[in-house]
Amino acid sequence: MDQYEVIESSLIYIENNLDQSLTLESVANTFNMSKYYFHRLFSAMMGCSLNNYILSRRLNASLPFIQTDHLPLTDIAYMLNFGTQSSFNRAFKRQYGIAPSSLRVKNLNILQSPVPSVVKRPIKNINGDIVTDFTLTELKSIRLSGIAFEVDLATDDYKTKIRSHSNKTSC
Repeated sequence: MDQYEVIESSLIYIENNLDQSLTLESVANTFNMSKYYFHRLFSAMMGCSLNNYILSRRLNASLPFIQTDHLPLTDIAYMLNFGTQSSFNRAFKRQYGIAPSSLRVKNLNILQSPVPSVVKRPIKNINGDIVTDFTLTELKSIRLSGIAFEVDLATDDYKTKIRSHSNKTSC
């Protein structure tokens, strides 16, 4: 299994085991890897730590329970292995900007995000450190058309054009 397949498999494993106690060591052991190597590999490929990723996926998994089921928030917190309802509430509010109880009361709808895909970037191992190659590539200039005007994103003055247009149309 190459590095990309390991991370893709780990994302599926995490998604299927959100109700379990997931630690860096337990996930790395599942794929027969050192926790230090797995941590560097996961962080380099996903752009966040494993713990932050697991937290965001648990919060994502809580959305349908909050929005459709009438389970108490405490049960949802324990079901998704948050430990306490207060830690669940804090994390939820930090991620979505609204408390889970408010989401339920206001009957708002936040869509679940799918499991992210692994972007296959070149990975270099320099002195034992895993780093990804974030080399920027030159893209063709494109034009984005809006309802009222066009802006050429390739030029440096697009911000000025947007501001001047908004000043014309403001009441």
